[in-house]
Amino acid sequence: MNNTQSSNQDQCVDLMGIQLSQFLDHSHVPIFVINKQHEIMYWNHACESFFGMSSQEMLHTKNHWKPFYEQQRPVLADAIIDALSKEKMIELYSEDYQESLTVNGAYESKGFFSQLGKEGLWLRFVAAPLYNKAGELFGAFEMFEDITAQKKAEISLKEICDGNENIFSLHAKDLSEKNKNLVSDLQFQMNIEL
Repeated sequence: MNNTQSSNQDQCVDLMGIQLSQFLDHSHVPIFVINKQHEIMYWNHACESFFGMSSQEMLHTKNHWKPFYEQQRPVLADAIIDALSKEKMIELYSEDYQESLTVNGAYESKGFFSQLGKEGLWLRFVAAPLYNKAGELFGAFEMFEDITAQKKAEISLKEICDGNENIFSLHAKDLSEKNKNLVSDLQFQMNIEL
């Protein structure tokens, strides 16, 4: 660990006697922290392995968008620091973002990222503001969850439901046609008997 990274980690507060940086590094959840200038202050080991970018190449840069997008654009943590309007949030995340029900100022969203993994990954991401002891905005963190398996299951279930709906629709049409034929035959029989 270099001196710069060490001094950044020293800026993290103690969490029940344990350095917050130690907690973040041992988390299997990819998490990064940016300051108010949108510079990466922390890039944990899970980010390194999940996104394939080392903390050495990411720290003190504004490149936290690179794992996700081909061109620079705000990520959710940037949106929190810049206090983006609802209209801008919809422009960036369509209707797929929502405010946290439990953390004031936090947001979450999900999306598909074609450049991650072999076939792309679906991620759920959550970002929240970080405040210093004086209650001033210090930065924001963002964390990620791979929901690809869940999304694939949802897509498969929808395809099954759509297929069943198509089968039901075909059967309904067939039954309707048979019903019309029966009614027609019945009317014909009734006319013959009269």
